Amino acid sequence: MSWINGNGFIPNDGLNGSAAPWAALNAGISGPFPPGSPGYAGFGTSSTDGFRPAWFGGSGDTLPGGTPNPLASNGIGGILAQLACHVQQSIAKLGSALSGTPNPTTANMGTNSTGNSASFQNVSLASTGDPHLSVSGTEQNADGSTSSVNSKFDSMTGHQDLFSTRDFGDGFRVSTAVTQPSANGITQNASATATMDGGRESVTMTNAGAISVTDHGQAIALTPGQSVTLSGGQQVSEGSNGSVSISESHFGENLTTTFTNNGGGGVDVTATGQNVTLAGDLITGGTTPVAQANAPQRSPLTYT
Repeated sequence: MSWINGNGFIPNDGLNGSAAPWAALNAGISGPFPPGSPGYAGFGTSSTDGFRPAWFGGSGDTLPGGTPNPLASNGIGGILAQLACHVQQSIAKLGSALSGTPNPTTANMGTNSTGNSASFQNVSLASTGDPHLSVSGTEQNADGSTSSVNSKFDSMTGHQDLFSTRDFGDGFRVSTAVTQPSANGITQNASATATMDGGRESVTMTNAGAISVTDHGQAIALTPGQSVTLSGGQQVSEGSNGSVSISESHFGENLTTTFTNNGGGGVDVTATGQNVTLAGDLITGGTTPVAQANAPQRSPLTYT
């Protein structure tokens, strides 16, 4: 026996004659569908389309029956609106960078008081000897052009922000402390520390050759020839000569920093990078600083 009616729809469940849920018309509803059509089976009396329930496009906090409305302003709809706003801001910043218009900012990068930074296609950095500081490489200008840089100067003091970047995780910063000055005022790096991800990981070398590595407060053992991966993805390795290297890599941005006991009572710091933006005293110091003007910047580094 067929339960298909003249409109081509089953008016009940075909077993016991009870009305199928979709067959019940919403009160007072009329429209283009045949009587009894599932086209009228919606949620509430305002529904005229069974394929789009009454809450479709609405902004109420709940649906019929108390179910949260996914399109409410305090639900996923609000989250999507905030996300769209952030995307628009990022697009605007990118447009400013590509057009050579600096983004206004009052934030500092690391401990750099001026907030200056520079972007490099490739770069070599150093703080060696007593200590001689240097930066050389190819700088990427805001207008897309490049220029060669070669900055050298001496500094007998320690640097809380020798160089730093926000290109990796929650930041990467190298700091140095110096020895007591000799009779003629000469100092060397007594220690060098790389602090990563807002302080969650760190690597330190002293001028006695001692190396300490911490990852979220836990000491990490390291032996010559060994390499370990920290929680932030950094590769830390100890060379056969007792040096320690920290490598960061992210979508074509690379930075490798090495601390070496120079055998003369100091720690030499060297680094090479590709496609990185750097701030810090190496970038802004000396008589011919690399960063002459504000470059496009990310959020400031924060260390606690």
